[in-house]
Formats: sequence, structure tokens, C-alpha cells
Amino acid sequence: MNGLIILYGESYKRYYEDKSDKFFRRLDYNNSNFKHLSNKSELDIIFTTKSHEYNKKLIKDIKPKYYNFENNLENLFNNIKNKLNNYKFIIISKFNFKINYKLIFNTLNNSNSVYSKNGLFFINNENLNYLEISKNTINLKDNNLIDNNDNKILFFEEIVDNNIIIEDLFGLLLVNRNPKIIYNFVRIKKTPHYLYLVGNTESYEKYLSIENKDSHSLKIYTNLINTFNFNEKVIIKGKIKMNRLIIFDGLHRSCILLKNNFKTIKILRVEKFPLIDKTKHYMLNKIIH
Repeated sequence: MNGLIILYGESYKRYYEDKSDKFFRRLDYNNSNFKHLSNKSELDIIFTTKSHEYNKKLIKDIKPKYYNFENNLENLFNNIKNKLNNYKFIIISKFNFKINYKLIFNTLNNSNSVYSKNGLFFINNENLNYLEISKNTINLKDNNLIDNNDNKILFFEEIVDNNIIIEDLFGLLLVNRNPKIIYNFVRIKKTPHYLYLVGNTESYEKYLSIENKDSHSLKIYTNLINTFNFNEKVIIKGKIKMNRLIIFDGLHRSCILLKNNFKTIKILRVEKFPLIDKTKHYMLNKIIH
């Protein structure tokens, strides 16, 4: 066996942070580099993480050679130390299913150096004795071993995992426009936009009475439904507020994808969202789950 990937940390739920707000995000490993790697004979995967309700699914998706649910990298290393000599190199990384491990493997397979950036380590077998691991903290006894050649470690840049499970999103729905704009945060499956797709047309028609008629109508939505290109990459805009990810632009498209059994979507975070940032002029009424 050529290489080993050691994963640690939060595996299924992470915080997607924006200032003081946090969105508790679920990860879907069915659309990940890990599933792709689990079918490759040149790399083994082992991990340590917290126990959670998705234990069995995580094991099924990643197909690890060894694992535990202690979330302790130091203990994991001690348990498999006598087997590390079977591997030419080791990649140590926190769970991040958008890191291109295959690129790391192809680029550094024959390297004798150590690479480290943003908490991700590549180290060959000969240098393993230089590793110092305490719980989930990794250090090198000799930092001079690290090769930070930018041409080789571009893929070590931190990639924020941005495949958001659509069912976890909220829409911002207007309730009233006068004298002050009032709105609700509504989980996507309870929005009029989604209910329309499952046969409840009345709620969407009622909602249109307070919406922008130039941007939204039954005709516009029906046309979008009938001409939607499921092969195109869909990126919507959103902002975290009150620990929820609120769709800023793309609620109709998100609902169409969800109704057609798409599980995740890309989110482009926006810095300014006047409706929820300027409480002097706008007001949240309630949150509907």
C-alpha cells in the first residue's frame, strides 16, 4: 500500500461561521472526495471523530481501514503505530471533503519532503519520528523539514466545505410592507415556493399579493419550472442570521432542486443583506421550522 490518509475532528456537523452567527451544517459524504478515494487501491483511510447519529453512514461512505469515535488523534496514532511502516507516506487532515486528496497524492507521491499548511500535513515514512501529537494538535520537532514551495502546496489552501444540505435552508418571506417591512424566516419545505411544487398552489398565489410583481409571478415561476436546466451548476446567495442560513437569492431554484431529489447546493455568502441587517427599517416577525 502506497499511502494513508488520517482524518480527525468533526466529521458530520461543523460550524459555518459569519461574524457572531453560526450555522450548524450537516455534511453529505455521498458527494465527496472520500467516496471517490475509497474505491482506490493506492490509498487507505482511517479516522477518529466524535460519535454521532450518522456513524454507520460515515463508515459506509468512507470505507475506512480502521476507525474509532474517540476524536483523539494521539490515541489513534498509538493504536496503529506498528502498521505505519506499511505506508510510503501519510496525509493527516481534519475532515474536509472538498480538499483534493487525489491531487496531493499525484503531486507529492515521490517527494521526500514534509508539507504543512492550514492544519493539513503530508509526511513520508522516514520523517514520522519528527511528529509530535497531543490529542488533536500536531507539531514537528524540526520545522526546517517543512517545504513550503508555493508551486507545490496550492492545494493546501483551506477550502470551506460549501455543499449545503438544501433541507436545512430558510427562506425570507414578506408578511407586510406597510408601514414597516415585516418578514418571517421559513424552512424551505414550508415555504409557499416549495408547497406550490407539491400541489398547494393557493399559498404561493396568496404570497404573490405582497411580492414584487415584476420579479415574481405564476407565469415566471411556471416558466422556470418547465425550462430548468438540471445540468447547470446552481449557486445561490445566502447569509447567516440567528444561526440559520437564509437564502438571499435563489429560493425558487432551491425548491425546484429539492423537489427533484437534489440533496445539496452551493452557497455564495453575501456580506450585506439590508432586510435582515437594518432592523431600524425591517423587522423579523417569527421563525417557522
